[in-house]
Amino acid sequence: MLRRHERRLFDAIEQRLSSEDPEFSRRMTRSHLLTRVLAWLTLARALGAVAAFLALIALLLGEGAAFLIAGVLAAVLFACSGRRVRSE
Repeated sequence: MLRRHERRLFDAIEQRLSSEDPEFSRRMTRSHLLTRVLAWLTLARALGAVAAFLALIALLLGEGAAFLIAGVLAAVLFACSGRRVRSE
């Protein structure tokens, strides 16, 4: 999280850029769906999605143990994907 004076400095820079070059400002603030998805996607979330997919395949094939293992792995990966380590 930024400090209050840093946030004010960034806001002032943003306003100056918007007034000097509105086209550049518009391009930088616009985001595409693919860009948002890629920003959300981390390694843990991607592995969690793969594990969830494998759990569904195991369920369809009738492999109970494989379903449980893949399901637990997917749950752990999704639960850990939001945690971040801070070093201050």
